[in-house]
Amino acid sequence: MVETSKNLKFGGFCSIGYKSQGGYQKDNSAFIFSLDKLKTYNVIKDSTAVYWDSDYGPLFAGDRIVVNNKFYSSTNYANQKNEYYELPENYELNNGESEYKIKELEVFKIN
Repeated sequence: MVETSKNLKFGGFCSIGYKSQGGYQKDNSAFIFSLDKLKTYNVIKDSTAVYWDSDYGPLFAGDRIVVNNKFYSSTNYANQKNEYYELPENYELNNGESEYKIKELEVFKIN
């Protein structure tokens, strides 16, 4: 979950584990969410859910929620409407803006 410098909170869930060697992964149980809007957006069946890369943090659907490896000092990017998740509007998670700065980042592993 990301909290931005403008106090917006959003994130994503996937049921597959992180792999630092990278690659696109499908996960039909994945979703992204907005705590501010109290909404979830499901992955479209059999679409790319996440992209793992050791140079970044979690990337949902390739570049929908991007967390750069310099987390707090770098610009990050949010959820353009795409073919991977059921988002009705461009950058909906980030109130219409494509870029954000991270105030707080939390990553959880559920066993």
